[in-house]
Amino acid sequence: MTIEPLNRYKISLTDVLAPIGITGQQLLALLSPFSHPPEVQEQRARLVVSRVRLLSGFFAVLVTLWIPFDYFFFQWPQWIQLTLLRLATTFFFIVLAWPRSFNQIRIAAFFMTVAMLGAPLLFSIASSPLLASLTRYSNPDFHQFIGNIFQHLYGLLPFIIVAGLSVFPLAAMEVLGLAFPIFITTAIQRYQGGQTPWDVYISELWLMLLIIGVSVVSGMSQLHYLIALVKQSTHDSLTGAYNRRAGAEVLEQAFLRAQRTQTPLSVAFLDLDRFKSINDTYGHEAGDEALRTMVQCLTHSLTFHDQLIRWGGEEFLLLFSRSDKEQAYARVLALRTAGFGRRPDGEPLTASIGISERIADQASDWHALVELADHRMYVAKTSGRDRIVIETSGLLEQQQLFLP
Repeated sequence: MTIEPLNRYKISLTDVLAPIGITGQQLLALLSPFSHPPEVQEQRARLVVSRVRLLSGFFAVLVTLWIPFDYFFFQWPQWIQLTLLRLATTFFFIVLAWPRSFNQIRIAAFFMTVAMLGAPLLFSIASSPLLASLTRYSNPDFHQFIGNIFQHLYGLLPFIIVAGLSVFPLAAMEVLGLAFPIFITTAIQRYQGGQTPWDVYISELWLMLLIIGVSVVSGMSQLHYLIALVKQSTHDSLTGAYNRRAGAEVLEQAFLRAQRTQTPLSVAFLDLDRFKSINDTYGHEAGDEALRTMVQCLTHSLTFHDQLIRWGGEEFLLLFSRSDKEQAYARVLALRTAGFGRRPDGEPLTASIGISERIADQASDWHALVELADHRMYVAKTSGRDRIVIETSGLLEQQQLFLP
């Protein structure tokens, strides 16, 4: 009897998730927000801000409309205090809903979300002592009955807050992080009240956990859909690299960030050598395969902070954040040594490459940075191809790369 090795039956996370159409890397992006690319973070932040404004405007109207009910059912000491609380909460929601622009949209999205969720929670905490003392001021029978109803309605505020998390495209970690303080506050508040029976107390907390679970699933689903849409609109369908429109936005943001932090920023302009001959001799499908192979070779060696952009045809841009010219040259040299793949005839793919850097080349904007790298790539192309050019004069004018 032949015993087969156990590693033949090893199942990866990707295999387990395949039936639901999601990879292990995608699942990690849905669990934690820290691996999201900049374009996803930007679009998600804009969507969160717009929904916070919409919900804040809705809550501002709803909270205000409830004031007449407090006046009708509560007596003097309580309704005026509740009214003041409602007016303060309404003003806070109006401030959140007021349209304005932000320089740091991601930071604004985080604080606006926390503020929108915290306002009704603080209102619930502040109103609890007023509602707990209702029996001392109200008449029996009808007012007592209505007062009990209102106490239960106010007690539902934490559940409404947690349910509100389901309208945002959030990672599981974010939903749990936002819901945890609300859950703990509700548990302590219910326990300190002393009037909630244990079976009701446990049932309420269990219900909140279920709502949190639904919010986690809903947030992850929306986030997955958002990531798919952003990737479809920002990435080249053939190679998976950034397309030119999205790449221009990435370049602009990276350049502004480098200016603000006074850090280096390097760009490498790559043009595949004799690529037209591949299309003419072997067909466009062979050319497409060569482009895909090159991108795969590049992405395997790039870090999380590097960006690859398909600028057009067989032209690509490599963006190296916080890398000066010498560091960028070393990175490109390592990429070139690892290889860009093979041509259909088995020969290695080569590229003419030009490198520019924001500080060393005194680039005024990202357009000038790319234009200079493009010019140096042209120098490499016209001086024999398969070269890296980082200066137009000096000792490092042309560095010849020899194939292994």
